[in-house]
This record gives sequence, structure tokens and C-alpha cells, in this order.
Amino acid sequence: MGCLARCHCMGQIDGYPDPVLHGEQVETRDELSNVDENGICVVSVIGKNSQNSLPSKASLITSVLSPQGPLGYGFPCDLINSDQKCCIECSYDRTSHVMYLHLQSIHDMKNMASICSSMLQNLDTQEGFDKFTQSAEQDAARALLFMFSVSHIILIHHPGSSFDVGYVKLFHILDILRSKLLSHLGEVLRSLHLPKDWVNAGRLCAPRVLFLFQSTLLVDDKPAVVSKGRGQKTSPVKRLQHAVEDQIYRILRKARIITNISNNSLFAVPANQEFVFINRENSLQPINFFAEKLTRKCASNLDDDSSYFEHQVPSGTPGLLMHSPNHPFREFLSQHIELALSKGFDDNMGRNPVPPVFESPSLKVWLEAAQAVHAFFFEEPKDIKAKAHFGQLHNLLHTNARFSEGRCIKVLPLAEKAYQEGLPHHYTQADHLAMLVQAKRVFMQHARGPACHQYLKQLEQDCTKFWENGHRMCEHQSLTGNPCTNELHRLPSDEETDDNAHLPEMEHCSQVKTRAACNCGRRQAEREDPFDYKTANFDWYEKQESSCCHTLDKHPLPTFTPTSPDSRAGGKIHRGPQSLGSPDSKLEAVSTALSHLTLSNGNSSPSLYQDEFNPEASQDQAMHCSASSPHSPIELDDSELCRQHSTVEYLAGMVHSDNPLGLLPKFSSWSIRMLSKSYNPSAGLDQPGFLHFTSYLLPWDIPTQGSDIWPIASKKYKQNRKAKVGSDSNAANSVRFYVGLEYECPRGHRFFMSGPEKIFKAPASGVFKETAHKILHHDMPLYFPCHCSRSGKSFMTQLMRLFVYVADTPLQIALNVRVQPAPPPSPNFHPHVEGPLALPPGLWVVRFPYVYYGDSVHYPMPSDAQQLSSCKLHKEFLTVCEGTPLR
Repeated sequence: MGCLARCHCMGQIDGYPDPVLHGEQVETRDELSNVDENGICVVSVIGKNSQNSLPSKASLITSVLSPQGPLGYGFPCDLINSDQKCCIECSYDRTSHVMYLHLQSIHDMKNMASICSSMLQNLDTQEGFDKFTQSAEQDAARALLFMFSVSHIILIHHPGSSFDVGYVKLFHILDILRSKLLSHLGEVLRSLHLPKDWVNAGRLCAPRVLFLFQSTLLVDDKPAVVSKGRGQKTSPVKRLQHAVEDQIYRILRKARIITNISNNSLFAVPANQEFVFINRENSLQPINFFAEKLTRKCASNLDDDSSYFEHQVPSGTPGLLMHSPNHPFREFLSQHIELALSKGFDDNMGRNPVPPVFESPSLKVWLEAAQAVHAFFFEEPKDIKAKAHFGQLHNLLHTNARFSEGRCIKVLPLAEKAYQEGLPHHYTQADHLAMLVQAKRVFMQHARGPACHQYLKQLEQDCTKFWENGHRMCEHQSLTGNPCTNELHRLPSDEETDDNAHLPEMEHCSQVKTRAACNCGRRQAEREDPFDYKTANFDWYEKQESSCCHTLDKHPLPTFTPTSPDSRAGGKIHRGPQSLGSPDSKLEAVSTALSHLTLSNGNSSPSLYQDEFNPEASQDQAMHCSASSPHSPIELDDSELCRQHSTVEYLAGMVHSDNPLGLLPKFSSWSIRMLSKSYNPSAGLDQPGFLHFTSYLLPWDIPTQGSDIWPIASKKYKQNRKAKVGSDSNAANSVRFYVGLEYECPRGHRFFMSGPEKIFKAPASGVFKETAHKILHHDMPLYFPCHCSRSGKSFMTQLMRLFVYVADTPLQIALNVRVQPAPPPSPNFHPHVEGPLALPPGLWVVRFPYVYYGDSVHYPMPSDAQQLSSCKLHKEFLTVCEGTPLR
């Protein structure tokens, strides 16, 4: 163990003159050992001082030291504690052969203030302060055990004039621990070849304890006089000292701290000598001291004052510059030191006294022994039993902490029971946090003491461990916003790693089921809440197709066909406002393509088609064009539209306006089917789920006049718009188609809409007053409230299907669906990558996606009602052109 040679001079105050310390020598341990070979007396100073007293409680010891000055030797602070919660200062008086030890701990105000200022970050909480004080008190107790083992005299300093009964408990603890460690300490001393009595007792002697009280409220104008004369009386302070001695003796005897045999006690008090000293002088205040010095200097002659300043001491200055042999405290302490250096202490009492144990070693021997004892008390013990005994120090010192721990341990199961009460087998993090708050509330209602913070953290850890041990819900959000109710798990498609190997393997499930119709709408079934867009838009409908839709003709939508196993998802490319997916660019591309087509009479009229594609044109005018194939969709020869598709890269999501050109999805989220060749407008659609009188398609009348008189016919048609839809005058000049936008709610309710804000309901007379005009020429909402409700909760419907009946006429229907599922800058989704599609005659149904997903971004239904208006189907999703009748 290393040794730090330094001088700690007891009684020295920063800024105060102290001629005793002038010319001090700081020497090493070996130099101190060679001073002399005479026996020494060891005096230790312990106790407390107040905030208003001197910075050092050993200030009075300065009056006892000889003017030649001490030799200094200090036990290193880092051997006691690295943050200097306590340290022992040593000072050797070579004239009187006395070694002085001074314990500085958290009971010294100056030391406590210094520690607190350097540890503010650790003491800002109650928990941190309790932990710090408990650790500091344990260090101070170890230091006291050390000083009681290597000292002859223990001087206990107290700032007041009354005995602190708190020492009784401390003395009991030190006595118990010393008795348990006696055999282990004897082994350490035996290795140094010390005297047998010293080894067996584990100390030099039963140290004599003296009490020093720093202040008193009594005024003693005359010094105490010891005389046998009857005329002289003892001073009040002396009588107080005797009364305090009797009080302390009775308390210690009743508490069995001191006994008749001092060898068996922690310490002893002299039977026939004074062991209490009360300072007769007022406590020194630093400000008062210097104020008095300044007053005296200003009031006297400079030369005389200089001499006076050096040799005189102001009243009320204990221990400073006082080296008079008649000083009361010097006389009080010297009698005990002289007795220790001459005959030794014999404080045994009783009829059969036992020979006392007393050793007065040389300075060299004492230093070696003290160093070994210091290492025993402050270093980690190697012996398991000794380590266990030191572990009991915390329980012995901190009974309030022990009570608090016992109380918290008793309350902890109650709090855990309150946490688990009423919980399902799997629950969410929000439920976990809510129940954790409830458990903490129950715990704090019954727990007490400084251990509450520690066990509160343990409660949180235990509850969190219970939650994560098979009770934590997966909580993975479905595409509709519902959490997975299974326990935390991994998917079958996930790769097994060390982090998820302990998790069970299963699919997500929110236990939320909705009712939906298949692609064609003729069959309804329950569907699980989807967690990926392939299940939502393709897998479920593919499963229903085997029992319903597989017999229907369908228009194939292009999908990705890989040519190598190294296919990958393509990157996202923004093509700007004039991209193919934007409404204006698509309309312009179709207009350009159709302008190269010819009418049935062989005449071309490019300007006419441009007018028809003009968004500002009349809402009832139709685009007339001839088809390139009589029974197939329009083939567009534009090089931009007919770009060859990639067979290596595919779209990560659905087809929308911001997709890169030439990429196709792995599967189609849309479906285009032909229900039948005809439609009965009086019967409507015979499909399940429709509300009463809502399963009818809206009529859409298109003029059929020739191109030469078309503008005139169109003008005449607009003049007669308000006439009955089924009148013979209109029927003679137009062709009727039927259109319907179907909305479906999670409960399976379905209906058509006749406008952006109105549900269509057929009249009982069968004569429709409403047409498809509003739904064709206005943006239609993607979501709309349903009339059904459950427990007061309203459900939102979603646009799921478009029904179109195309009559067998020279007019051809072009499909140009564009859906915006979220507020800007959301892209527009469409079913076909190459622009509008032409539909042959028949009753067609276009099934929309259940969820909209593009470029790894999901577009759910907005929770804000004000944003619902931005989710829409763009107008002009159906256009017509005149040509050869389709068969």
C-alpha cells in the first residue's frame, strides 16, 4: 500500500496567523520513524462542529503543541474514499512524544460544504442524497474503528454544551462490529510480531474518552479555583462540567457502553479525573476576529499595536496563539497525556480488578501497526467472514433504511398484484403504462423511507419484465389502423436471428373482421383485417374468385413478368407535372392518339376531337372516334405510351402518376370484369348488401347525330336538358348508357351515389329524374358516411366499384380512372399504365383497390374530417367516341 507523506496541521485556519506552524517540516514516513525510540501517546480528535464555529474542531489542540512545531504525516485520503467523504489528518509533537489524529468527515461543516459543492449533480435528488450520506457514514464508522484501535485518548468534540445521545447508538454499533472483527484484526497484528496483549486485544488499550464542548451559555468571569478552603466556591462552568460528567457516566453505564472491566468495553472514562471540558471563552467568529483586530489597530499606536498584534490574543480566541502553560484546556489534556506516557491507564473497577492492557510503542512500531490496521479497515478484505461482518455495517448504522427496505419489500407484491389485476393475456404498451402508474400509486401509498426510490425502480422493472415475458401485444398496425392482438411474434417470412429466435412464429391478426364483396360484387364474405397491401388488394379477391368470378370475362391488366430470378424493385422517379400519370398529360396523350383515327364515313376531323377533350367543353358533348379493333381496347401507337416494359425491375407498390416509365407491378390491385351482355334498368342489380332502392344504375344519354350537324344537335340537346330523361324526344336523338359508383362500408352495406353529396335512391314510379351527369362531371369523394351505426359509432364507406353498361352502338366508352387517395402531394392512382381503356358492349364492373400503396407509402383514410374532401375520384373518368359498333 502506497504512502502519501504530507502535513495536516491541526488547528491551522486559512488566513489566520499561527506561529506554532512556522518553519514546519514535512518528512517521509521513514524520517518520522527515526525521530526517537521512546514510547508515544496517540490522541485522536473526532466529533462534530457547527456552521458558526471554527473551521477545524481541532483548533484547541494547537494550544497544546510545543512551539518547536510538529512533524507531519498523513494517511492518504484516497485509501479511505476517493471523493474525500472523510480523511484522517496526522501531526506528531516530537517534544511531548504525542501523535495527534484528526478525523474530518461529513460532520465537519467545512468538509461537508466542500463535498456538496463538488457533487451537486449527484445530490440534486432525494435518492442521490440518501445514498451519499449512507456511504459517508459507513466510511466515518470505519475510520472510527481504526482510531479506536490505534489510539490511547479519544477526544470527542461537540459544538454545544450537552451530550449528544446519538453517540450511544454509534458506540453500540462500533462495539458489536469490533467484537466480530477482533479475531481477524488479531491475525493482521500477529504478522507484525507485536506484543501478545496488543495482538489479543486488537488495540493499544481501552482508549480513554474525553469530551470537549465548544461553547456554553454560562458566563464565567473568574477562573475556576481548586481549593480546600471553605470561603472559596467552584465557578458555574466547573459545576456544569461536573454535572455533565455525572450525566454522561450514568448514560454510558446504563447503556452498558462502559463496564467495570475496561478491556471488554469499547472505551473507558477515568474514575478519578476530569473527562469533560467546557470552553469558557466565546466561540470565535471569523468576522468578529478580524473586526476586533482592525479596531485595535486603528485605536492604538502603530508600533505598540504591531507588538501587541504579534504577542497578544483578543478575548474569545480559543487555541490561537495560546501556548501559555496555564491554559485551561492544556492543563485538562496534559494530565491524561502524562499519565499515558508514565504509568498507563487503569480504568478497571470492581472488587476483583483485572490487569489492564496498555501498550506505548515507539513511533516506528506504531506507524507500521497503524498502516496495517488502516489497510484492514479500508481495503477489500480477503477473508469471506470478515467481508460478511463489514457487510453488516450498513444494516447496523441505518436502521431507518433497514425499516424502509422491509416495508418496501412487504408492499412490493401488493403493487405487482395491482398491476396485474384485470389485465388480458396480451395487452398494449399504453395499457402497460397505465397499469404501471396505478401500481406505483399503490406502492407509494404504503411504502416509507429512503428505499422507496430504489424499490420503485424495481417495481417498474418487474412489471416491464412481466409484460415482455409473453404478455406483450405485437401492436403492429394493420393497413386500416388496428393493432395486431397476438403476443409479440415474428412472421413466417422473417429470417430467424438471435434477437427473434425466442419469439413464436405466426401471422398478424387484429381480430377485426369486415364484410366485403368480391370482384364482381355478386358474393359477400368476411375478410380479415389486412396487414399488407397484397393481401388487401389481391389475395383476398383471388380467393373469392374461385367460387364466383372465375366464369366472367375480364380485361387483363399488365403485370410484371420476370425473365431472371434477380428481379428487384425499381426506384421512385418524379416525372414532373407533365408526366404520363397526370390528368392533363393523359388527356393530351389520348387526344393526340385519337386525332390520327378516322370516322366511319372516312372523313377526319382532328379539331373536333381536340374540342371534345377540352375540359372546358360542353358537359354533354361526347368524343366520337373509330376503334382500331372491333373487339379490343384502343391501341395507342405513341412512342411514349408504348414503351417496352422492364423484365428486371418492378414497381414496389401500385401504379400511380409518379411511377417510373416502363415498370409494372407484380400484381394488379384493380379488377375489370364483364358481368353480362345486358342490363335491365327496371330491375337494377341483383347483388347482396345494397340498401333498399339503391341498386340501380344512373342513366347516361349520349346524342347520336352525324358529325356535320353534331354541334346543332348538341345545342338542341342542351336546350331540352330539363325534359324527362325517358321522353321519346330525347330517346330518338340519343343512346342511353348506365353508370353507377358503388360505395361499401365495413359492415357490408352498399349503395350508389347520384352526386358528390347524395346517395341515389330510385323512385317508386321507375322514372329516373336523376342522371349520371353529376358523377361524371364532378370529382366524387373517395369516402362517404354510411347510414348504418353501431352503439352510436358511424362508419365510413369507401368507393369500391364502378358499374358501366355499354350499349351496342357506334359509340365507344373510354375508361380513364384517376384516384387521389390523400391530400396533395399525393399521386393519382390508375389501373392501367398505358392510359385510357376502351370497353366493349356489356355490363362492366371496375373494382377499386381496398388500400392505396405506392413507393412504400401507405395512404390511409385521413382522420381529419377536413382532409376527406381531398380524397376523390377525378371527374371525366368515362368518355365516349363514335366509331364502328363493337361486337
